Amino acid sequence: MKKSIIILSLFLFSTLGLQGKSIKIATVDIDRIYNEYYKAQEAQKKLETSLENAQKEVDRLRKEGEVLVEALNQTENQDDPTLSPEKVKKATNEINLKREEARQKEIEFRQFVREAQETLRAEEIEYRKVLFAEIRAKITEISKAKKASLVLDTSGKNSNGVSTIYYSSPRWDITDETISALNASKGK
Repeated sequence: MKKSIIILSLFLFSTLGLQGKSIKIATVDIDRIYNEYYKAQEAQKKLETSLENAQKEVDRLRKEGEVLVEALNQTENQDDPTLSPEKVKKATNEINLKREEARQKEIEFRQFVREAQETLRAEEIEYRKVLFAEIRAKITEISKAKKASLVLDTSGKNSNGVSTIYYSSPRWDITDETISALNASKGK
């Protein structure tokens, strides 16, 4: 991906340079824009609320499972040698039923956790998809107004964790302008 950006940049430089046009490169910090965009903050709060609700349900299911295991342990520990064969059989059946109930509760618990994680992940992906589309549209709008030929993201890091852009003039950074434009619709 980074190689394609470099190749594209070189292509733009050579093509536009041959045509005698000036190249204007704007920069943005996408991470900062996303984190400061009020809709992203609202989406994060919704996700946190969903996570808290899911955690409450996980805790409730876990307690139910613990109660079942405790009841099973108590039933198994009732080893009375004076019981008749019928009562032993009945106690054995009861233990087996409680084991099955505990096993089902464990399956229910694991399934709920898996589904909750998948749901939260899907919600987050959908939020991000919509929000980044809005951010991209606003960056494009501002860049066109400023007659920028290319916009680079300064928040990106390479495989070594180092910024892929070592220097950019603050004059062409449109991060603050983008954040202000996006947040201007808050409360409308």
